[in-house]
Amino acid sequence: MVVCRTYTEKFPDPSNHPVTVALFAVLYSVVFVISFAGNLGVIYATVRHRSLQTVQNIFIVNLAVSDVILCVLSIPLTPVTHIAKQWWVG
Repeated sequence: MVVCRTYTEKFPDPSNHPVTVALFAVLYSVVFVISFAGNLGVIYATVRHRSLQTVQNIFIVNLAVSDVILCVLSIPLTPVTHIAKQWWVG
């Protein structure tokens, strides 16, 4: 007779399931690509066309630049930390 001795044996963590990990990675990749491409498109359009260089649009470009930085630094770390179950950066 097998006796369940720990909570994790009876109720395994669903985030460890391979389908969940794959879905999580795919969704984060989609978010990364859309965010990166969209913000670069805003920056490119504003820099390229002089008529778009207004005070309001420069503010939006600043927001897009900060969003690109956040996208590059934060989005890749979140799935890695979630999958590894530990903070490996420091």
